[in-house]
Amino acid sequence: MSAGLPRPSVDENISTTLASGITDVASSMDVADASKIVYPCYLVLDRVDSSGTLKATSLWEYIKVTNVTSNTLTITRGQGGSSGQAHSSGAIVEAVVTSSMFEDWYNVLNPEHDSAGGHVINTATISYTETKNLAVSSIASIASLNLGTALGVSGASVTGFERTFVWYMPGLASGPTTNVMRLIAPFAGNFQAFTMMTRTPVSTASLNVTLFKNGNISVFDLLTVPTILGGGTFASTASIKTKNFNRGDILTADIVTGGNVNDITLEGIAY
Repeated sequence: MSAGLPRPSVDENISTTLASGITDVASSMDVADASKIVYPCYLVLDRVDSSGTLKATSLWEYIKVTNVTSNTLTITRGQGGSSGQAHSSGAIVEAVVTSSMFEDWYNVLNPEHDSAGGHVINTATISYTETKNLAVSSIASIASLNLGTALGVSGASVTGFERTFVWYMPGLASGPTTNVMRLIAPFAGNFQAFTMMTRTPVSTASLNVTLFKNGNISVFDLLTVPTILGGGTFASTASIKTKNFNRGDILTADIVTGGNVNDITLEGIAY
């Protein structure tokens, strides 16, 4: 998002004239030609007359231009200690670099930099999409990346970031078996969904796997544990009874019913 800092004109000695007179409180004005006026910027009115002769400084008015549409300027009056006053049609309008411009820059840039010129950022809020885009940026495109402080929060307090657990049992399992797969939770979070697959079809009609936290806390509702049918298709959207887990919790998977099967993989999705 733009800081809205005022800009000097691209060309030198930019001037035009008022196309019609304005009152001392008008918030817009029409000029003869605004094609070279950039915004935001500062202008001065009635500094000189049509012959280029300086007028009394009491007649000068500095204004800030905040928008340009065709030849109509949106303006803020009485800048830089000057006073808003009426100006006649044909009055000279000039682009200037003024103390107000430098004051605007100072007010934006000074608080954001320390004495060595480094950026000072107190709070930053970024979206998941922005974070993802940063993560996949080409390393070659990053000239300098400084990480001052790591994000030290638990998975349970971070929303929008998907993490996965994978339990894998290689080889053959035949019938009910306890502790076929074990995993220590590396972070805290909440389970959201599970998927399961095998390398070979189950030798019986179906196979059921359940999951326990720290030995006796059931993660699944025991009435709707994940099921793999004999043909090898995952068929259950098991309800999750216990979603939360902490770092260091021991998560064990058991085969509770079913026949011979090779290579079971259970994946848990957590936030």
